[in-house]
This record gives sequence, C-alpha cells and structure tokens, in this order.
Amino acid sequence: MRTFFVLAALALPGAIGAGGELGAQRAPTTVRAGWPLSPNGAVKIHNLVGRVRVIGWERDSISVEGTIPAGLRFYGGGGLSGVKLAIEGEQHGPSSAAVLIVRVPATSKVAVRGAQTEIEAEGLTGPVDLATVSGRLHVTGSPSDLLVETMDGDLTVIGSPGTMRARTASGAFVWEGSAREATITTVDGPVRITRGPLERARIETVSGRVLLDLSLHPRGDVLVETHGGDIELVLGVAEPVRLSADAARVSGSGIAVSERVAGRPGEPRVIDLYARRGVVPTAHLTVRSFKGQVVVRAP
Repeated sequence: MRTFFVLAALALPGAIGAGGELGAQRAPTTVRAGWPLSPNGAVKIHNLVGRVRVIGWERDSISVEGTIPAGLRFYGGGGLSGVKLAIEGEQHGPSSAAVLIVRVPATSKVAVRGAQTEIEAEGLTGPVDLATVSGRLHVTGSPSDLLVETMDGDLTVIGSPGTMRARTASGAFVWEGSAREATITTVDGPVRITRGPLERARIETVSGRVLLDLSLHPRGDVLVETHGGDIELVLGVAEPVRLSADAARVSGSGIAVSERVAGRPGEPRVIDLYARRGVVPTAHLTVRSFKGQVVVRAP
C-alpha cells in the first residue's frame, strides 16, 4: 500500500515541452488549448487538487478546456508522440482546485496523477493509468489495460478492460463488466462486481465485504480472499462451476449441487455447482474468509 502515500508526495513538474506557459494571472483563468497527437501518442496529466475529466474521441489531436484559480498556472506542450499537461503552483484545499476537461484520441496512452483530485475517464480504448490519494475515480469504457489507484476515494468501473489492476484502501470498489485478467485490492472498502464473465481474477480485502453477482468464463479461475469480511456469491448462469471454500453455505433452489467433496485436513471443501454427477466443471472459484461467512445464492 506504499504506493498510495507516494502519490501524496508527488512534485509538480516545471515548464513542459514546446507549449510553455499558457496562462498565469491573478484572477481565475479559463484555459483553452490544443495540439496534434498521433492515435497512439501518450498523454500525461498532473493536477493535485480539483477535477480531471478525460474523454476519448476519434480525432488525431488533443483539446483542453479548464478553469484555473488565481495564483496557479497551466503548462502544456509536446509533440505528435506525446503531450504533458500540468497545474503549477501551491495547491492546498478547495480554493486551489483546478478543473481540466481533456479530449484525446481514444487509442492514446493516458496517465493522470492527483492528490485531492476527482478523476473521470470515458471512451478510452488504449492503456489507462489513473492515481489519486483522496479523490473519486470513475471509468466508463473498455481500455486495453487499466490501472487505477485511490486511497480514500471510491472507485467505479463500468466496462470491460482487457486487463485491470485496481487498489483502494477505505473506498468502495464497484465494477460492472468483464476482463480477461483482473486484480482488485482493498483494505476495508467493500467490493461489488456484477455482470462478467470473469476469466482470471484475484480479489483481496482485509475486512471489506465482497459481493460477486456475475457469470464465470468457462475456463475461469477466480480467487476471493478476505480476513474478516463476508462473501456473497450470486452465480447467474447454469454453467458448471467448482467452488473451493473453507466454509460455505449454499442456498436457493436454483442451484444444482451434484456432489460435495470434503477437503483434506487444512484444505478447503470442494462443491460442484450447476453440474451433473460425474461432470467435472472447468471454471474454478476459490473463496477464503477467515472470520466472515461465505454464502452462495441462486440469482
């Protein structure tokens, strides 16, 4: 979890690239700027306090609109392969909140860094890397690779990235979608994942409650592990699933249990769900909760 605290110590960059200083006035400033950018170019944005919204579009260019409080400056510049944007000056508290709305090629590589910053991304299909300390993160769309981190803020993903790594401490994590591979980590923040199908996923929390209301990929391999949180599973398809759990309570007439196999001492119990006797499920779901309860329900 040290990465969360590194974010708080980020230093804003100095003057960046060819664009130079675009505005430095004592009164609040409205920013409007733009540069050409290749479809696979890189975009890096730094704003420690305020809001950043990044929108993917079909143009080979980047457009910036925003509002900068008095005493702060907006820097930006670069070339076809990459553009960097930053707010420079002392940012402490709401009075120094800057707002940036940035439109970029949908396939570009996007990285945003903040502290007390709300970050939104939508319509992006390239790699996306978003990190803030106490702000909310919200992603709509299906980036090829998604990395999202926040310490105290809530984290929401609506879409199906190719791969995803998500971290939050006390904030809630909500995801509606699917992925080939995903790693989700919280401390005491609750986790809610719906829709699917999940193929390979690892979900870890210390005391947060976990709810999975989804389908698994036929070759799915999913691990859910928590120390003290409850785990609720609502498996919404009748595809065979092999459940390995330290202790699980199966409820609901819609669940077909072909057999229950007691594990060896120290190993989890294995339950085959939605499977005829003798059929070995290919999807595997492993659940561990040392203090919480595990419940499997019919949809």
